[in-house]
Amino acid sequence: MRQNTFYGSALIGGSLLLLAMGLTHPTGARLFTTREALADFTFIDHVAHGLAIAGVCLAVVGLAGFSRFLGTTRPTVTAAFVTFAMTASALIVAPALDGFVVPQLANRWFDADAPTQATLRQLIIFCVSIAGVLTRLYMTLGAMAILLWSFAAWRVRLSRVLPWLGAFVAVAGLAASLGGPPMVSVHELLAVALGQALWMAWAGVAMLRADAPSTGAS
Repeated sequence: MRQNTFYGSALIGGSLLLLAMGLTHPTGARLFTTREALADFTFIDHVAHGLAIAGVCLAVVGLAGFSRFLGTTRPTVTAAFVTFAMTASALIVAPALDGFVVPQLANRWFDADAPTQATLRQLIIFCVSIAGVLTRLYMTLGAMAILLWSFAAWRVRLSRVLPWLGAFVAVAGLAASLGGPPMVSVHELLAVALGQALWMAWAGVAMLRADAPSTGAS
């Protein structure tokens, strides 16, 4: 299998997983109603945030190949990959907290006494707050990375659509992340996941269509 095909497929696969994460992410957490409701919520929460972790890992692999494809000697390409790789860790910690730690704390709440329940509530609020800030950080830095990659793609004339799509996705992501509250809503998350997934998939298709691994790399 050619390297372009491998990395392009990784980009498309990662984009699909991130989009699936946005579509399956729970819209509300009824953590303290009944243990049965919590169990149902926990299953969906695990699936959504597991997809996020798998998607961002696959996306990093694909974007590493995309950076190589554009030419890692270009400062904008190197800056884009370093920026995204750094912020990708935020999108691993955030779903780990929100999707796996919070349900465990909520499950302990049902068997705890009143003082412990109050402490668990504060821990849950803390974890959710940290996850929200990290997600907002990912939205901001991810948009900047896409903008840099799109500029590099425009310079090498990789695609007429990809640079403009990247510019739109990046500006929209920056506007949403810098102008919104610290907590990211599900609708914001879905919009960002859709935009970034579309750009990554388009970049992956451009790599699959390439005639040779060295195309555009100089």
